[in-house]
Amino acid sequence: MKKLISLIALVTLVASCGGKKNNTGAATSTSNFSIEQNTTTVLYFHNERRCATCMAVENVTKEALQEKYNTAIPFYSLDLADAKNQAIMKKYGVGGQSLLVIKGDKSSNLTSMAFMNARSNPEKLKLELYASVESYQ
Repeated sequence: MKKLISLIALVTLVASCGGKKNNTGAATSTSNFSIEQNTTTVLYFHNERRCATCMAVENVTKEALQEKYNTAIPFYSLDLADAKNQAIMKKYGVGGQSLLVIKGDKSSNLTSMAFMNARSNPEKLKLELYASVESYQ
């Protein structure tokens, strides 16, 4: 029952994020990028308008990667509405806000865990992110 309530809360949060502006009012997107097949990479797909939790997912992820890997693990924040991102979205089956760790054609989806923990338990998100990255090393 507790997992069901958490899942319902997560779905409600993700569905409602499209109507709230992030703190700058603008999207942060990196559309000019290339992903190397043999490099572990982290992708965060987001809406143009983002709530505090959406921003926390991005910020905690960037902070965790910087703390442990410096610049060795590429991180890209990608706007779902940007036409330039459609091919990568299709390749990894992304239809909405998502946090993925990828290497080649393999991917780990950390979205649910990230949205449930980015604000309330960022250390848990960091540990899961590290474990996912390490699984591809």
